[in-house]
Amino acid sequence: MTPTAAPPSEPPASASPSSPCFAPALPPPPPPSSPLPPPYTPPDDSPPYALEPAGDERRLDYIASTDNETPRGVYSKQAERVCVTLSDQENGADMPVYGRNALISGFVAIEDKDVCSVSVKLEGRLTMSLMEGGSSYRVLFSTEHSLWTQDDPGECPRPVSFFTPFPSTFTTSLEPYPMPPTFDASFSGTPGLRVQVFYFLSVRVIRPPLWLWRRNTTIVIPVKYRPRSRPYLPISPGLHPFLATVKTAPEEWHQISAAMTSHETGIDPLECHLFIPTVQIFGLQDTIPFHVQVAGSSKSLTFLVDPSASHRASDSNTRRKSPPRSPLKSPYPPRQLSSGCSRAQHASPTEAPSDTAVPQLWSSHRSHLSISGSPDDLKALRAAHTVRDPGEVLVRVYLLRQITSTINGMKAWRNKVIGEGTVWPVGRPQNVKLDERSDRHAALDWAGELRVDRTVSVPSFAVEDLSVKDFIVLHVSPPRPEMSPLDELNIVHPVRLVTDTYRDLGDAA
Repeated sequence: MTPTAAPPSEPPASASPSSPCFAPALPPPPPPSSPLPPPYTPPDDSPPYALEPAGDERRLDYIASTDNETPRGVYSKQAERVCVTLSDQENGADMPVYGRNALISGFVAIEDKDVCSVSVKLEGRLTMSLMEGGSSYRVLFSTEHSLWTQDDPGECPRPVSFFTPFPSTFTTSLEPYPMPPTFDASFSGTPGLRVQVFYFLSVRVIRPPLWLWRRNTTIVIPVKYRPRSRPYLPISPGLHPFLATVKTAPEEWHQISAAMTSHETGIDPLECHLFIPTVQIFGLQDTIPFHVQVAGSSKSLTFLVDPSASHRASDSNTRRKSPPRSPLKSPYPPRQLSSGCSRAQHASPTEAPSDTAVPQLWSSHRSHLSISGSPDDLKALRAAHTVRDPGEVLVRVYLLRQITSTINGMKAWRNKVIGEGTVWPVGRPQNVKLDERSDRHAALDWAGELRVDRTVSVPSFAVEDLSVKDFIVLHVSPPRPEMSPLDELNIVHPVRLVTDTYRDLGDAA
């Protein structure tokens, strides 16, 4: 049987406007498992945020922030028909304040129509001057931006807005440094020292040459730079009483020790211990607890608390001659303390004579102690000579700030007390049974708190030629130090002061 051939397939139709070609129909999509969302319409811009509710609003809940909130006021300065307004400032502030990585924003309002150009410049400077040593001047940074010129299309906008970032670092020939905060310190005397770190924003408006009034108008606004920082650990609450917490939580205390020596044979030195919180970084508003312990033989402690023991020791033949004391005394010691000056490439600096002080037993409300020493090593400080009533034991703890600068190869420094500690005894000496003939071990304890003066607003910082360092100083002096076999003692320990108190971000959320 002969197979039958299949009929030939029809030729494909040509694609033409008169005969369109259609693709085969696709199967319908499966029904969605859930209904489709309604059509979305972008909302209008949100209204500006305000701290307080408006008239048609009410507050549902409020959690007080432990951080400083950004102010919503403005700072304005006007001159010659030009007004500069800066945003995010406290209303009524003396000068605008900016922090680390801040953005300076504002606008320039110009009453005149004919303007050639408008520019803004932000600049930082460091100046240091030393009597008999010259002066030093440095531009930390300078940034200038043109806001508008007559070559730009259109008229000058009214007002002219601007934004300029505040640099967080500056670079020297050696390395980059964090931008120092605004700082101003002046010390009279010899050598006189003046240190200034300042910043300013200047806005310049240039008018046409034939302007009837002054052609150029420059408004200079000093600004305060205050970079914020906080400790990495908190000061644990309830550190007093010390004798209990040092056993249960010894990691909360940092111990600094030194020996109170004797210049007489047969009298052993005393061990002096200063305990401060372990963090050693404190906010300017922190209350710093501390503890002082003086331990040693009962015989040596007797010379610390009993003036009559010093009399008996002074009559003995074994006493060696004490170093001469300065006859200069003043009932009104200055708050700014010692000074020094030396060539940076030479050896130890020249120390200035110590001022006198008027301390108080167990407290330091009216005590002012002057010391002087090397700017690089404060442990070499001389013991200060004090004036007190007979029989008083001086235990004083205070904060010392040292400002060191290098000007034309000359290194100069000044010391200043920026905080006094309140000290109270843990068991008064008269309640402690001491025997100058006994070698039995005994100890005397004091507790206290330390705060930075409210006038201090700048933390510790250091740049290439300028450093502002802070120290906690313990001064222990026996009654009648000119007759006592015990030497006066200074323990100096570096700490760091920062702007803010420690805050737990988890608790604040």
